[in-house]
Amino acid sequence: MELLVKRNTLFRGCLVLFGGFLVHLAIGALYTFGNFSPYFVSYLRNRTADSSVQNVDALWVNGIGAFGNLFGMLIAGVVNNMVGPRLTTLLGTFVYCGTVAASYFSVNSSLIILVVTYGFVCNLGNKIIYPVPVSCAIKWFPTRPSLVSGIILAGYGGGATIFNQVITAYINPDNYSPDLVTEDGERYFTQPDLLDRVPFCFLVLAGSYFGMQIIGTLLISDPPSQDIKDVDISFPKEIDIPVKENGHGLTISTVELMDTKKDTSELSNGAKTAHDDLSIPAVLKVAFTTRSYYVVIISVFFLTCGTTIVFSMYKAYGQTFIHDDHFLALVGSMSSVFNSLGRPAWGIFNDKYGYRVSLWGISGGLTVLFGTLQLTEHMSKELYLVWVCGIFAFLCGLWAVIPSTLSRLFGVKHLAATYGFVTLGLAFSSLLASILGTRLKESLGWTGIFYIATGTSAFTFLLTILFNGVDSKRVRI
Repeated sequence: MELLVKRNTLFRGCLVLFGGFLVHLAIGALYTFGNFSPYFVSYLRNRTADSSVQNVDALWVNGIGAFGNLFGMLIAGVVNNMVGPRLTTLLGTFVYCGTVAASYFSVNSSLIILVVTYGFVCNLGNKIIYPVPVSCAIKWFPTRPSLVSGIILAGYGGGATIFNQVITAYINPDNYSPDLVTEDGERYFTQPDLLDRVPFCFLVLAGSYFGMQIIGTLLISDPPSQDIKDVDISFPKEIDIPVKENGHGLTISTVELMDTKKDTSELSNGAKTAHDDLSIPAVLKVAFTTRSYYVVIISVFFLTCGTTIVFSMYKAYGQTFIHDDHFLALVGSMSSVFNSLGRPAWGIFNDKYGYRVSLWGISGGLTVLFGTLQLTEHMSKELYLVWVCGIFAFLCGLWAVIPSTLSRLFGVKHLAATYGFVTLGLAFSSLLASILGTRLKESLGWTGIFYIATGTSAFTFLLTILFNGVDSKRVRI
């Protein structure tokens, strides 16, 4: 009977993982932004009064959208504690899909209206959903927080693999290249049949997202309390679980863990800590007296400042020397594959080597790739694909490492709340990236923009030295 209960619990936990992956596959489609923005910017220039809109102005959609991310994450923490994960995810689904559909009207109005719908409100709904499947999965599999976070977040990173192809196949089936070249070398589409399809693409995307998210939402749930306390749902009893931190060989067997409920709860990497008994204001007070929490927030700020520009503009940049729109859509889709697969890989890496080594690898890799990206102008277009895929492969690691780190620092119960203030760094970072991109692009060119990204990544590499976080067992994270 006990074995049957464990197998049933494992099966239910796997369903939660699959549901979370499916939900994140839909909300992760926002990573199509770099591929999608040249189309809707061209539409705004040709079909609305905003005839002077430039590719770089699309940064404002992400810049203002980051504040939607912030408020969405804070709302998620409160609503999830009040009504549970399923209703919270459903609320976010209606906001997210509804505003993607409403962008059909926004793109026919102006860039400002599009920034509000496809930027702020759409991202708000996105982040109401974002932390809920992750926190559920960690509760089901408390001994492997980084791994299960990485599996679900692989969906977030992989959404663009599918939807980049959907967008390009729907809007540009004839593989038109931008036919208008401005004095500053920027390129835009003016083909009437291509532009006609841009608004309807928002409706196609909204319907696709909604179907995927409804299925995923039905599979998401918190485990019953007895499953957390009594059942090791991650591994059979006879298998040993190696738990290593920064190379120090601490090994705890599952047999030992199953001897007492206390040991099992302590291994939850923050899923059951003294912080779980605190209110949200109380745990945030603890967080804001912890040096490592500030290091995480500032690291997110600087690392995403540079990456936001590249993430948003890689296609606009590629169009200046690659005249093949379908290939550039392939660049977006292939980079999304690396964005997806890299998340569980970085989760495993973080479980083994800890936060500092992981962030050194992420920020160091991005520093090198940003600093050498312009070399691809003089190489084959396939090497441009390699560089962009590499950037996404390193960047995705941040979003696998941060949730696990926060759950171990302050408990998984408060992950949404503590993650919300990390998102504050992301919000101001995206705003700064929008200002830098729109104000400095003309004077600094692509070279200056990429060197800014190089500098912010290098600063994050140095800042990581200050991280000194420990988990509930006082072991360095």
